Amino acid sequence: MCAPRPDSPPIFGRLLDPDGGHFSIASATASTEIKTEQRHLASTDILLTTITLPNGDAFQITEFCTRFEQSGRIDRPAAFFRLVEPLQGIPAVRMSYRLVSGWEKTPVHPVRGSNYLRYDIRGELLRL
Repeated sequence: MCAPRPDSPPIFGRLLDPDGGHFSIASATASTEIKTEQRHLASTDILLTTITLPNGDAFQITEFCTRFEQSGRIDRPAAFFRLVEPLQGIPAVRMSYRLVSGWEKTPVHPVRGSNYLRYDIRGELLRL
């Protein structure tokens, strides 16, 4: 993910660079028998990932970017959402993230807010 614009340097780039930043959501259960399914909601850019654990517990990750009509045009704010919700049982979920600033991979340190972490990345603010 490049931020704050699509042509900005990456903040999450581990798919291309093992030392790049990342934001991962996974089961906290270590098992080779975890079942993962992905699909897009029809006629949308919404990605659904369902993770089912060997004991039957399951959770879903919904990922999307916002778009909405405002003042007669489509607004595309720089926002990416990842919603995690349990589907069955009480699945243990692990979230891990590390933000970096660009290809030089300078670590970015958070400032704690009331219910978020704020990062200053090249003069732009990012909230998690």
